[in-house]
Amino acid sequence: MFIGIDVGGPAKGFHVALISGPGPSPDGLFQSKEAPAVVEYLSKHAASPQIIAIDAPPKSTRRRIETRAAEREVRSAGFRVLWTPPEEGQRQPWMENGARLWSLLKKAFPTAQIVEAFPTAASRGLALHASASLDLRLLTGHRVRKHYMDFLDAVLAALVAKTISEGRAGLFGPDDELGPIYALAAPRLRLTLVFVLRRDGQDVLLGEKKRGFGAGYWNGFGGKIEAGESVPQAARRELLEEAGIDCDDLRARGRLLFSFEGRQDLMDVTVFTGQNLIGQPRETDEMRPRWIKASAIDYDQMWPDDRYWLPRVLAGRDIEAYFHLDANHNILLHNIIDIGP
Repeated sequence: MFIGIDVGGPAKGFHVALISGPGPSPDGLFQSKEAPAVVEYLSKHAASPQIIAIDAPPKSTRRRIETRAAEREVRSAGFRVLWTPPEEGQRQPWMENGARLWSLLKKAFPTAQIVEAFPTAASRGLALHASASLDLRLLTGHRVRKHYMDFLDAVLAALVAKTISEGRAGLFGPDDELGPIYALAAPRLRLTLVFVLRRDGQDVLLGEKKRGFGAGYWNGFGGKIEAGESVPQAARRELLEEAGIDCDDLRARGRLLFSFEGRQDLMDVTVFTGQNLIGQPRETDEMRPRWIKASAIDYDQMWPDDRYWLPRVLAGRDIEAYFHLDANHNILLHNIIDIGP
């Protein structure tokens, strides 16, 4: 039995998800504003839980002067963090709620492993858990609708608990004073992709890939992030290597995640645009650059996902997107979210 718990303040309370079967999907949900009620529910329906993952730190304050190591690592990974305050700091009600629940669960289930989970980070690893699903019948009832997001976080925490037992979870801050924060492990290849625009925004510089992965496709310019590089540094280096130019006003416009049938890793691509071109584009061993009207891009000559998100980026929007492809680069699943103007 694996349990995930989302913790809120006094008005929201606790949302619980249970995974009791051999698969990774939940088969029970519960909500209460009272921590003792959560323990009572679990005592009846999950008498011998293996791992309980809670979306809250085990204590509502920290002793050390510096911030928590686990929370710093979470922040460095690009996530928003609600910092655990020092003992003399202003306490957060939801953290106090969580600490109270931790204490009660330790007494009620002394043999269970109780850990801190971070559902937001766990969501990035969902692409590698294709068999996980949520039976919509669990959400029956019109009053449940306002709890959808909280239940989803609880489900993510429960999935984290299960993957810990399988040795497939990732963690932040292994030496943290309050313990590590767990998420779903997602081995990923970090990449950059740059689209240089003319000042009027009508033309975009594309390149035909001459060799390697994606040969024959037209695309922007980019590649792997090397050790010791920041993401913008890698973007400028790849632009110079592939097109012989630099651009000193690059702006990150979005994040693309790709998963592929039969592979156990993700491609994680940061997309940039820029206009302040330094130098003149030239053909290299890897790419054949050419200015193309943005309104006349032939998307049949590009990766199949580009037609979904590139027009948004060229129109000045910021996006996040996910694509799952088969071995022939056909799109099986996708989602796209506008996160900017």
